[in-house]
Amino acid sequence: MRSQVEPKKTTRSRGRPGKDAGDLGRKVLLDAALAVLSRTDPALVTRQMLADEAGVDPQLVRYYFGNTQALLTEVGASVSRLTRREMQSSRSATPVERLRHRIRRTFELFNSYRWHYKVVTTYFFDDTNPSAERQEWLDILKDAIADLSDIVASGVEDGSMRPVDHHFLHMMIVSTSEFWSNNEALLGIVFGAELDRKALDSRYVEFLCDAIERAVAASPEPSKARARRT
Repeated sequence: MRSQVEPKKTTRSRGRPGKDAGDLGRKVLLDAALAVLSRTDPALVTRQMLADEAGVDPQLVRYYFGNTQALLTEVGASVSRLTRREMQSSRSATPVERLRHRIRRTFELFNSYRWHYKVVTTYFFDDTNPSAERQEWLDILKDAIADLSDIVASGVEDGSMRPVDHHFLHMMIVSTSEFWSNNEALLGIVFGAELDRKALDSRYVEFLCDAIERAVAASPEPSKARARRT
């Protein structure tokens, strides 16, 4: 009687993906992080939360990213990359059109990913903990500021803008977008508890575009304008 040899069973370490998984597990975790961050403060996100959202073993976070912080910084960097590409898409437009596009995309960044600013301030501002993602974010920031400088210079050249400090302009666009997006309770008090947030967001971003466009428009210096009125 021929003895039958049982096929050798292959075992896989707990928390490790199969050989054919490729980067699928990594993408699943990145998508899960986006979902968790949409409802949870970044400081409160845990590996278990991410695993539960993704439906995977918590050890996969360690396998693919090392720790939760590294996963969150990668998510933050991916959103910055997306925003950078979208902002660059308007470089063939007029300076005023580029400026308005820049304002809208900055507002959408903070309003769609309200956790993004906190991830950036928590993980990217700390120069004692350098990472590839932090350096990438710094490069994106420098590119964004240089692009805004080019918008102003082009506007001055074609006569649509006056020479304003593009650093101040950058901070104005960021601060007015971030404050609005992360103060839901205050908006409820000011505009009423039954506000239509989507319609209000649309009106606000157009208000910002109009206000900033007027602020940088070619015109007499403020002191000269005041002198004429007196």
